[in-house]
Amino acid sequence: MTRFAQLGSGAAALATLLLMTTALSPALAQTTTPPSPSPWPSPASDKPITLDTLTIDAQAAGSLTAPTADQAREELNRTPGSVGFVDSESYKGRHAGNLRDVLQDTPGVFVQSRYGQEVRLSVRGSGLARGYHLRGLEVLQDGIPVNLADGSGDFYQIDPLGLRYTEVFRGGNGLAYGSSTLGGAINFVTPTARTAVAPNILRLEGGSYGTARASGQVSRDLGDADFLISGTVTHADGFRQHSRQQGEMINGNVGYRFNPDVETRFYVGAYIVDQQLPGALSLSDALNNPTKAAPSAIAGNQSRMTWTERVANRTTVRLDSGQVDLDTWAIHKKLFHPIFQVIDQDGWTYGVAPRYTTSFTVGGLRDDLVLGARAFAGNNTALQFANIAGSRGAQTANNRQDARNVEAYAENRLLLTPTVALMTGAKVLRDEREFSDKWNPRRNSSQTYAGVNPKIGLLWEPRANVQVFADLTRSQDVPDFSDLILQPDFIGLGTARPVGASRPLLMASSPE
Repeated sequence: MTRFAQLGSGAAALATLLLMTTALSPALAQTTTPPSPSPWPSPASDKPITLDTLTIDAQAAGSLTAPTADQAREELNRTPGSVGFVDSESYKGRHAGNLRDVLQDTPGVFVQSRYGQEVRLSVRGSGLARGYHLRGLEVLQDGIPVNLADGSGDFYQIDPLGLRYTEVFRGGNGLAYGSSTLGGAINFVTPTARTAVAPNILRLEGGSYGTARASGQVSRDLGDADFLISGTVTHADGFRQHSRQQGEMINGNVGYRFNPDVETRFYVGAYIVDQQLPGALSLSDALNNPTKAAPSAIAGNQSRMTWTERVANRTTVRLDSGQVDLDTWAIHKKLFHPIFQVIDQDGWTYGVAPRYTTSFTVGGLRDDLVLGARAFAGNNTALQFANIAGSRGAQTANNRQDARNVEAYAENRLLLTPTVALMTGAKVLRDEREFSDKWNPRRNSSQTYAGVNPKIGLLWEPRANVQVFADLTRSQDVPDFSDLILQPDFIGLGTARPVGASRPLLMASSPE
């Protein structure tokens, strides 16, 4: 494999793609007809008439599958609980290198940069015991999950420059999206041609330590159809030794409106990240030689390389009684990760999620109801090798990890008065985790987790933009495969016994 391809080639490919799309789209986007000559004689006076200047600032009205930022903010503010909203326009004038720059001003969200795009993200204390990757938090892109089937995940496919807005649902407030984890849910929403701030966007950045970034976006509204494509190429040598980064991201979506009440939208994405790891330093080195890389990181040429592809669809049907959304998705991810050993993984995640929303009256009171379900699964081939200067040596493990999940949820909002709303809800889940050791079947193990997580809340809105709320929710985090490891004597492989399991579980962890 070729590592750290030159930024110029990636940027050139991105620019070529965007220019071709821009050149081809105007003919599709607009048709002009020359004015026909007027049958009426010209007025006696040919003196021009000057009208007052009228300036109109407005954005597209959105669509069934993709509401505008204003529509999403208004709906979010009706949630009786702790939520947050970040419009991409709020940080367009500053550097947005990773999710810390997107979420840094959001109350209750702790984001700490580690290296490159890798961050430590915690909401309400979720994942504090883990210093790497994602734990106890549901991450969605365009309302569709991006977590792996076991609940783990990272942030490499979220492009800060490719977002339109971000919704934060802390704790049990993410129930409307099916989340009942401790941290809740964060929904990163990309623009469509109907919600983009402009049809063509180009952004170039450069800075210290060899930092350069090119980002572009092209979108067109073709009537019943619309499309958008965006891409970002990033390169940085890094502040520390052995911390060079190269990243390439492409996001796109195509929507089609069959009639005013039926619309479908396909999302596609491809993401490549190649990140050298500088390793941890002693306190003395951190204070006196902070640019130094750990000797073990250099000797093992430690790095993290990921290749991720994503395909998803949302189809929305508006009925007389409410609205039905059907989400489907598939994510392929490959990981090559030389650290203490070379971790080589390849896996798929796929799922389907129907959702029904409706409003009606109960005894003269307005009632809003959300009913949803999710069935998703995934498999991961987890191999390990001795690390020979960043390359595969002798193989040390050959494992397979399977996760299957079935969940159903409901959330109800009853307006007791025009300013007071009562929220109730619950989520029922059954999740399975299965581990297979291809070399030693006696170590195979599986575990099933089930639960019911209720919620109740009260919202009082005495005036516009002022809310007083209280809510009580039960959260439940089902272990991912890294959680099912005991690490006191961890040397590449460890044994673990999940709660209630009758047999030991053997698997590999990725501590970086």
